[in-house]
Amino acid sequence: MDATQGIQAQTVSNVYKALESNLVLIPVINKIDLDTADIEGTEKDLIDTFGFKKEQVLKVSAKTGEGVQQLLEEVIKRVPAHPPGIHWEPQGA
Repeated sequence: MDATQGIQAQTVSNVYKALESNLVLIPVINKIDLDTADIEGTEKDLIDTFGFKKEQVLKVSAKTGEGVQQLLEEVIKRVPAHPPGIHWEPQGA
């Protein structure tokens, strides 16, 4: 979620679609490097609106690289290689 904009309608829609599909959600606040970023308010919105725990919310700046390594590690740790119910076959070259 963009730390300068907070929760948008498409965020709510996409979160509920992901939950209905039993996908793993990783709450991320991005653009934390900007002067106008409201990191604490955005984090509170994620917690209050979607029920995430404070320790689950990652904070990232693609511009400075802050938090990117942790995000990648969390994706590897939390997201299954093959989500249940999804048939996956590698595509040939």
